[in-house]
Amino acid sequence: MENTQAIVIIADSDKEAAVSDLGGGFFSAPLSSDGNAPTSHWMSSGYFLNSELNSIVNVFTWPKKVYFGNNWQAALDAEKLKQVVETPTE
Repeated sequence: MENTQAIVIIADSDKEAAVSDLGGGFFSAPLSSDGNAPTSHWMSSGYFLNSELNSIVNVFTWPKKVYFGNNWQAALDAEKLKQVVETPTE
């Protein structure tokens, strides 16, 4: 099986549909404009099977941004997003 390295970013409102289509192993990195909650977007990055990436790009209808390669920081910068840092509760 061939794969491709990519970063996929979706809006929080589309996470349920995306996870339903792809499974629970996707979109586990919460994002927001300032790095604080609440989460506005979610990211998956790494190697995708080409069949998964084909479905993400060409089949699934939820909105998404796809960046090819492994520079997730550049993708976040392009979208003006930061990874949400959860503050531990005591």
